[in-house]
Amino acid sequence: MRLIICGDYIVGDNVPPRGIFGDLQPYLDQVDYSFYNQEHPITSQSKIYPTKAFGPTGACQENVLAPILLSGFTCATLANNHIFNRGMEGLADTLSFFQRNEIKTVGAGRSLSEAKEPLILKKYGIQLAILNFAETEFNIATYTHGGANPLDIIENSRQIKLCKEKYGNVLVVIHGGVEYCSLPTSRMVNQYRYYAECGASAIVCHHSHVVSAFEEYNGVPIFYGLGNFIPYKYSSSMFSHEDFRTSISVELSFENKGIIKYDYIPFLFDTKQNKLIELKDEKLKKFRSKQMQLNFALKDLENLDRIIYTHFLTESKSMYYKLLFTRSNYWFYKLFRKVGLLKLYYPYIKRRMRLNKETSGQWNIHRCESHRDILALIFNNEIDVYKN
Repeated sequence: MRLIICGDYIVGDNVPPRGIFGDLQPYLDQVDYSFYNQEHPITSQSKIYPTKAFGPTGACQENVLAPILLSGFTCATLANNHIFNRGMEGLADTLSFFQRNEIKTVGAGRSLSEAKEPLILKKYGIQLAILNFAETEFNIATYTHGGANPLDIIENSRQIKLCKEKYGNVLVVIHGGVEYCSLPTSRMVNQYRYYAECGASAIVCHHSHVVSAFEEYNGVPIFYGLGNFIPYKYSSSMFSHEDFRTSISVELSFENKGIIKYDYIPFLFDTKQNKLIELKDEKLKKFRSKQMQLNFALKDLENLDRIIYTHFLTESKSMYYKLLFTRSNYWFYKLFRKVGLLKLYYPYIKRRMRLNKETSGQWNIHRCESHRDILALIFNNEIDVYKN
């Protein structure tokens, strides 16, 4: 049984050209199943999920999925941070679209129990269960409404173990990671390695918008970030840099007796031709060299977090978190960023983050597991009052 797994399909309102998959198409034609992540709900519903008062709330129309249908994609993963942008109506429209076009889905549902359901594939006498999880943002299914299957280490490990016992092979697809960071955090590495110990046959992640490291842990391939698959919507703006237009597609081959073979193919989304171009020659050599450096960082988890803090968490990036934490004026931040004077604003925000009478309680609530449990109860019962 051969599969290929691709990342986020981000297209906006304009219909992409028919040949947008370019050099990927021959690979799609050779496999039994092909997966991609449907980043936005497919709906004409304009009403936004009311709990989501912060962050992008986009959706897309059915016509922008024309290349997906023409290329023959067979499966879509739906557990991501945008799938519930338009609430239950938007999610229902999305599920209906895929059902009408005979594309299998996993990772989201009209209820929490439906969202948790694995996708089961059977071919050549081989059984494979696919589980799809998403980090918790304004997206996950709860006891009162549908959405994405939550990333929950206890519940997820139970699902993996049950599927391993029943079907023999388990593919885990996760939507998560630090955006624009080409390395996973040590928490991610530890958690996903644990999923491998629980019985996952392979683990593939997307969401960070850049290609991340990968490793083989106890015989289990773990890909920590596929990069932007089709960044058509932002290819000339926020994703114009090559790093944000580079992606990998992962090939998996499941054989009898649990044997798995894997490989990956790197692509660049070419903005002039509006299609995927497979990296070759010097570009491929440069890509693999960078990939080796990322992979090496996984060998020392203490140093891994240090690298992320030192090299990724620039003043501009860290200020986003500090602004929200200190409840500072976000528009001042945008103004200073626009005129190139963030360095003048940063010291003020940094001082507000320091431990004092005002912030110590906030730090304690953020860091303590039981306090976070109570915050979750308050959110689910008083903030997210949306119901099916």
